Parts: sequence; structure tokens; C-alpha cells
Amino acid sequence: MKPKLQRGLSACLFRALLLLLGCLPGALPAATVGNGVAQYVVHISADGLGGVFLRDYLAQYPEEFPSFIRLWREGAGTFNARCDYNISVTEPNHTSILTGRPVLQQPTNVLFSAPHGFDDNYDPGPPATLHNMGNLEVPYKASVFDVTHDHGLRTAFFAGKDKFALFIRSYDVINGAPDTVGEDNGANKMDVASIIDYGTPDFSVQENSSNLVSQVAETLGTNPPRYLFLHLADLDIMGHWYGWGSGMYRYGLQHLDLQLARILAVIDAHPLLAGRTAIVLTADHGGGDRVGSHVYADAPTVYTIPLVIWGPGVSPGLDLYSCFGNRWDPGTQYLDYNAPRQPLHNGDSGNLALKLLGLPTIPGSCLIPVFVPRLNQAITNQGLEISWQPVEGAFVLEQSETAHPGTWIPISGVSITQDHLRRVYQTPIVPAQTSQFFRLIQAP
Repeated sequence: MKPKLQRGLSACLFRALLLLLGCLPGALPAATVGNGVAQYVVHISADGLGGVFLRDYLAQYPEEFPSFIRLWREGAGTFNARCDYNISVTEPNHTSILTGRPVLQQPTNVLFSAPHGFDDNYDPGPPATLHNMGNLEVPYKASVFDVTHDHGLRTAFFAGKDKFALFIRSYDVINGAPDTVGEDNGANKMDVASIIDYGTPDFSVQENSSNLVSQVAETLGTNPPRYLFLHLADLDIMGHWYGWGSGMYRYGLQHLDLQLARILAVIDAHPLLAGRTAIVLTADHGGGDRVGSHVYADAPTVYTIPLVIWGPGVSPGLDLYSCFGNRWDPGTQYLDYNAPRQPLHNGDSGNLALKLLGLPTIPGSCLIPVFVPRLNQAITNQGLEISWQPVEGAFVLEQSETAHPGTWIPISGVSITQDHLRRVYQTPIVPAQTSQFFRLIQAP
């Protein structure tokens, strides 16, 4: 039987297994992602989009949500990512999304030792910024905008709540940090910034959201920024006023799907964007812990959120967890930042967007997903050859005959050789009736 490869730590195998003499077209190897598989990234936060609700809606009513279906069919996604462990409200979680930091410090955690500390769910107004609030031991909380802009790339920020003015103010020409990377591109980290508040909890929410996406479409169509962040408030408002999972919440998701369709249409039709643009979509929190609430961070429908990446280099239909060596699907568990196996968080998405652009991680961030290298295989005179390109971080090659949990056996490092720019493991070809599975995991 043909040997099989497994990427990452997901319980499920590759959706499409690599063949003996080739590799999966369009797979997402860490080396490619690190060098930038995308020229443009649209980073979307769907406020209040619960992963449990989205999963069930797409399964039961796929015809109502063609854009979401497309993202999951053509991209790599999970409905089972997590919002911040301690705080499940909007402003702190969006601070995590943009800075790659958790909200608060876990008592014994060393890895996540630099939280942003901003736990208010409102904008205090000038002169307040993210830097003079929250964790004052971090005098400047760098963001995905800092990294992108300081590398000479154009950025844009669009939001559906007035209180997001805090983010614009924190990275404007007055409060943004000096650019110390190459040519000085200035302290203002957002080249384009716009807010259209959601208004009142009726159909004006959808009208204002549509107007915001019109601005996004015009910006993408005329002078596309390399990194664009978009916050859509629809589902959060529908959840608060009508309840998560209600008919109006479902209607709000239908409208959100239409806005995604408009963005996808611009990307598909634009000669610069088509085939060069990645979408990273996540949420700040779910909801429904109580009717119209999401304040209880330990409620499954609150802490379970989606995360999907779509675009060049992404394997269609892949479980997103299988792409990473330091992220594990938590099932239904509510895990804090001390857990040895961390789930994907919305706070990972900022650094994920930067990896897709081939840029460094956010300075001081600690929510950093690590892509696993892609395994390749070939038949040689010596037998079966398993190889991969070395990347940042230490990975261990493991082997199994069943690919079930508890059956994976680490392969001794002495049997792995360095061949030019590859790491190579040679093994005899097993009998036809035997299966062989291989995977890389991040070393402890």
C-alpha cells in the first residue's frame, strides 16, 4: 500500500493525500508562506460570528451562504478557533487581533508573558491610546499595521463601530512609533482609515455595513493596499438585539455573505488582485451564553469562533489545524494560555496575515502560529525518501501504521540526514498490505 503523509497535528489526515511520485498541488508549505504567497491580504473580523452557528448554518442551509461555502471549499478553515481566554468582548479581542497579544497575564505562563492589558470595551477618547492604557510595562503596543507600513507597504483600516477610533488614534501620525525599518515611511501606520458606525439596531445596520464595504471595494479597485483590515458589526448587533441563532441573526449572516461576495468579486476581476490576494477571516467572539449576551468567556458558543484563510498557496478544503505545528484542535475544551497544546486564537490572525505577506511577526507579540513544513516523498534506489525544507523552529518526524492518536512513534534524528537544502529520511518500502503515515510536529 502507498505510504501516506499527514500534515500537522489534526486528528484527520490530509484531505488529499500526497501521491508516491508527486506532491499536492497548491499545498501550503511553511517555507512558501514565510516568503510570502500573497501580494495582498484582506483581513476580516466578523463581529459576533460564532463558530458553532456558522458551522451549523453552512451544513443546513448552504445555498444561503455561497461566499462562506466558497471560502471553506477553496481555503483552509476551522469553525473551532478561540477568542481570548479571559475576555470575550469586542475592543479587547480586536486589540489582540491587531497586536498578537492576549488581553491579560496568566499567573504561571511564561510564553504569553506580554499581554496588551486593555480590557475596556469602549473608547475613552483622546488622549487615550492603546499605549497609555492597559499593560503600561509595554509602552508601545506594535501592531500588524506597524510591520506592514514600516516595510513600505500601503495599509487600510475600515470599521463598523465608532469606538474603533481608538485604534486609528493609537497608530496615527502623533501616536504611531518611528519607522526604524529601511526607508522612513513615517509614524502614521494607516494610509487609509474609515469608520461607518452601525447606527440603530434595525435595517440601517445592513445599509451602513453595505456603505462600508462600498468604500472597501472602491479602495481595492482603485489603489489596493497591501494589507486591508475590515471590521463588520452586523452579527454582533443582531445577536444583542434578537439573540444568537435567531432568525434575525441568520438574516444578518446572509447579509454578511453578500458583502463577502462583493469583496470576492472585486478580487476576482482585478488584474493585480486576482490570484495574488489572500483573505483571513475570523471573529472577536461568538455569543448566546445568555439571550443577547457574550460576556461569559467560558460559554462554548461564545469562545468558539471561526478562522479561515483563502487565496494563493492554500490547499482547498484543508482543516486549518493541520497547517500548524504549534496549534491543536481543542475539541470542546476551554483552555487557558497555560495549556501545553494551544488552540488557534483570533489573536493569531494578525501574524498569520503577515506570514502570508512574507513579513516578520509583530514586535513583542506572542500569539504566533507556526506553519509546519510540507513533507515530500519519492521512490529512490534506497527505498522511500521523505524530505522537507528546514524552517524556523524545531520539528520532529513521526511515523505510524494507523495515524490514530497514541500510535505515533518519533523517528531518531540520527537516521535523518541533511541533503543540500533538505532534511531527508530514507526507509524501505513496506509490503503492499501495510500502511505508513508520516507527520512533522513541533518539538517540545
